[in-house]
Amino acid sequence: FLPENVPDIIETGVNENEYYFDIPYYGDSKNYFQLLKTSSKETCEIAIQKLFEIIRKLQKIRFGSVNGSLSLYANEEIIVILSNAYKDLEKNLTGDDLDILPTLSNKIDKGINYLRKKKKILERIKIDETLTHGNLTLENIIYDAKRERPVLIDPYAETYSESILGDISQLMQSSMSGYEMIMEIGENQIDLKKPPKIDNSVGINTLNRKLMDYRASLSKDKKFILKVFYAGQFVRMFPFKIRKTPKLAAFFLNHALDILASE
Repeated sequence: FLPENVPDIIETGVNENEYYFDIPYYGDSKNYFQLLKTSSKETCEIAIQKLFEIIRKLQKIRFGSVNGSLSLYANEEIIVILSNAYKDLEKNLTGDDLDILPTLSNKIDKGINYLRKKKKILERIKIDETLTHGNLTLENIIYDAKRERPVLIDPYAETYSESILGDISQLMQSSMSGYEMIMEIGENQIDLKKPPKIDNSVGINTLNRKLMDYRASLSKDKKFILKVFYAGQFVRMFPFKIRKTPKLAAFFLNHALDILASE
C-alpha cells in the first residue's frame, strides 16, 4: 500500500531467541525526532507535510466500522493496569518519591471511575478501522534525506482498535508530551514533584500545532476516542517501566491520568 514509504526487507531470520529482519541503511538520514530537533523550520514543515500525506493514505484504506473495540481497549490497556498500579508503585518507588503516592492514588481512582462512567459511550462508539502503523512514534519514522521522503519502520499490529486516531495519539505522545525528550533526561534526573524543563525546537512546535489543528477538526466522538488512545499510550507502558525505571513509570502514569481528566 505504501511502496515509497516502507523499507525493503533484505533478510529475515532468528538470532538465538530473537526474530529479526534486515532493512537498508539510510545514510545521511535522521529519524523524525532528530530531524525536528535539529533542522530548519522549512525542512521540518516539508517533512511534516509528507508525514500527513501518509496518514491520509492510511485513512483511505478502510476495513469497515466496529462497535466495542474502544471499550475493550479502555478495559484491557487502561482500567486493568490502573487497578494494579498503586501496589506496583508502592512496591517499587523509594525514599521521597513515595510522597507522590496519595496524589496518584486519588488520580487513579478518578481515572478508573471516569472510564467506568463512560462505559455505554465506549461500547456505543464505532471505530472506523483502517490500515495503521500501530507504533507511530517519531523514532519509528526515518526521513530519507536522499529521496526526501518519510520511511516507516517497526510497525506494531497488535492493537485492539485499528484506528488512525491511535497513530495520531502516538505522534502526540512523542511530540506534544515530549516522550523522547523526557527519556533523554532519564530516570535519575526526573523529579516527581515538578515537571521537567523542556525546550521545544521549532520543528517540534510546528508538529504540535499541526496535531492540535488535526484534533480541533474532529467530531466530539472522535475527540473522545483520541483522548482515550492518548492516555492509553502512557498507561500501557507502565507495567514494563515500573520495575526498571519506577520514577519514569510514575511520571508517565501521572501524565496519562491528567490527559484522562482533561476536556
